[in-house]
Amino acid sequence: MRAFKFSHTGQWQRGFTLVEVLITMSIGVLLLGFASMFFVDALKISLGVTNNLDIENSIRDITDQLSQDARNANSFVIYGTFFDEGHEISGSFRNPAEDVLASNYRKQAGESGNCCIFVYNGEDLTPLDLSPAPIKRIVGYYLNDVADSEGVELKRFDINIATAKQALSIEKLVPLVSDSGNHTVLVESANGLISGNLFYNLLGRSIVVNSEIIYDLPTKTSGGTYNFTVSPRG
Repeated sequence: MRAFKFSHTGQWQRGFTLVEVLITMSIGVLLLGFASMFFVDALKISLGVTNNLDIENSIRDITDQLSQDARNANSFVIYGTFFDEGHEISGSFRNPAEDVLASNYRKQAGESGNCCIFVYNGEDLTPLDLSPAPIKRIVGYYLNDVADSEGVELKRFDINIATAKQALSIEKLVPLVSDSGNHTVLVESANGLISGNLFYNLLGRSIVVNSEIIYDLPTKTSGGTYNFTVSPRG
């Protein structure tokens, strides 16, 4: 039954029935649902684009920083890990096992690890005595691989060595594990892709860097890889 009402002009006007109101509301709800789906999809696309840009920017920043540090360095050393646990032989380069030299923990040509130290030498005032040139600065990159997760932090430290310590070996100059909390986080979540490691010793002259940067989105986890080679000037 249709509803009628009397207008102020003296004419009868037809109103809306309950069924018509319900149909109109249902159509409105459907349209609102479609609009919500559209906005959600648009947000996902926007987040995906932003995420990809973040990955590209991170890769570019890391590549530039690593390349610059390598170009200015005289040499490099790669270890299995920055930490005292996780080396392939017992002990660590800070606390070598019995009858093991600290230098034995260095990764040789064809081997890989998650910690790379760039070494910067000062002027060697006694070049004929065959002693190593003084170490005036070290820059290190490492994965926080003691964390129990799929992706871990990529960190960096930069240390100027006091004159009194410049004759020490590199193993005695690497900061303590307890200093890790003070180091710069370059990437919050990354994986090494060279047999599970980040740095590969190429012929003892160059370093191959191969990693995946991981970003967590509200709807999925995505990542981007970077693979490049850097070489100290020697």
